[in-house]
Amino acid sequence: MAKLSGDLLYDLNMVWDEDFGYKGSFAYSENRPDAPNPLLTITDIGPISLPLSEIDAKRIIAFATQFGPGTSTAIDKEVRDSWQIDPSLVGFQNPAWNSFLQSNTANICSGLGLPGGYDIQYKLHKLLLYETKSHFHRHQEYTDVMHEVKPITSGYRLVLSYNLMRCSPSGPEVMPTVDHTSELSRLHEILERWRTGAYKRLPKKRMAALVLGYQYSESDLDMGQAALKGQDVHKVNQIRLVAEMLGFELWLVKFKLYTMWYVREDSDGEEFWIPNRRIHWTCTLEYCTDLKGNRVHGEIDCFQGLIRGDSSSDNMGDPTNQEFERSPFPQDMPSAIRNYYRRTVLVIFNKEDMDRVMIIACGVKYGLGKLKTSLTQDNPTPDDRKIIDLLLQDFRMTPSDWKVLAQFPLRLHDLNLWNRIIERAVQRCYRCLITLEEEMFLAWDMFGFQQVQSSYDAISEREYNGDTIDFIHKVRTRAASLNGQDIVGAWCDKHIVVFVKGDNRAFNILDVTKTLISIRAATRAVYGSGRPMTAEGRFQQSSHPCHVMQACAA
Repeated sequence: MAKLSGDLLYDLNMVWDEDFGYKGSFAYSENRPDAPNPLLTITDIGPISLPLSEIDAKRIIAFATQFGPGTSTAIDKEVRDSWQIDPSLVGFQNPAWNSFLQSNTANICSGLGLPGGYDIQYKLHKLLLYETKSHFHRHQEYTDVMHEVKPITSGYRLVLSYNLMRCSPSGPEVMPTVDHTSELSRLHEILERWRTGAYKRLPKKRMAALVLGYQYSESDLDMGQAALKGQDVHKVNQIRLVAEMLGFELWLVKFKLYTMWYVREDSDGEEFWIPNRRIHWTCTLEYCTDLKGNRVHGEIDCFQGLIRGDSSSDNMGDPTNQEFERSPFPQDMPSAIRNYYRRTVLVIFNKEDMDRVMIIACGVKYGLGKLKTSLTQDNPTPDDRKIIDLLLQDFRMTPSDWKVLAQFPLRLHDLNLWNRIIERAVQRCYRCLITLEEEMFLAWDMFGFQQVQSSYDAISEREYNGDTIDFIHKVRTRAASLNGQDIVGAWCDKHIVVFVKGDNRAFNILDVTKTLISIRAATRAVYGSGRPMTAEGRFQQSSHPCHVMQACAA
């Protein structure tokens, strides 16, 4: 077996392509010339001879109901042209018929590759009769099964349609095989390397998605692993054994993939793909459940961990929808084809990244809510600090989210965490001073002004505007009733000077003057109205804000 690479997705793709010893197939069919005559009877008609005679066929048609498409009773013979008998009216007089059905069921389970231990039950669904020229247009009978009955060329087609129902065993069953140990060993090696950080290339969101072979509806996913079919059952069972042993989480997820390609037309007017000219690609994980069917409310945009489809639509099959956009200037600009794929995937990630994944899927409110619940004691856990780190990296944080997050270091009396949060909030929070003003003053009370001065510098120097001047004014006013006025006063003087020297052309000069006058009034309240001042248009050594105002007025 080939040596593992440094790319997680590449290695997972190699092992996912293996069959893990699976022996089943997507569908199963068999001719049974030994089938006994069931001695079919229909209530109010009587016995029906087999092979079907012309007389009995007409008796059935006279008694049966003709149905429209799906469950509709509106008849549209262009779509569906058949006759149906309700199963409650159908009976079989030959006892050997049930034994024959049971033996058939065993063969079907083996052919489909169903693991042992399942209780398979059969139940008559309906009796259908097609006459000459009867048909049923192509339609979706199950989530991933298309069905079509071509027009009958002559005679009749009599169908006994049964539903096979699979009752899941108490736990996931793995089909016993002896020839897939190499695949499991390779999977174990890949996940172990992922767990220990040995891979140089990981998906951006630290999640990988493996495309399943069957399609599943949202109601299917609500059943979890019990809804899986065919090879998907077998593969997921095998992967689950290794993944859970190494501490990995598995989800079942519906995703949509959108690609846009340039196309050209040949001389006959046929469109053809232009190699390597994909102009757009996006993948979204939309509907997520764990293997027990528990719903995870949220979705993941811009997903880049998809196996079989990240770089092309190879192995994705036909698109669910396709749109063609013809260029109005074909000589200068090619036309485009938009492909939309909807598939179901098995998502795998390390359980240690659960909080990361939940924040990505459910938003920052998940992380903030978990912090509120867990930070009831003085000492945060490593998981709490990991959540805070994740929130600091999230671009979706709103001003109100930053306000909530800034309260945690105050509750924990953690100066280092306070400085980290303010440093990141300054970069990402709009009008940070207005949002975090209350928390800034609480931090001053808790840690002392000198300890939080660096955070005051960061938040004040981000952008000098009216909010900054107003904040400096409040800082100076607040210092009047506290010790350490000289330190606070020097800080205020420094930032006033920087403000006046800076480029403030974006602000109305009248607003600036009013703001400076308010600071002058506050300054007199702190230093005394009798303090001497000059009006020479230059700063004294102290750079007193009153002198700054005189210079500005000059």
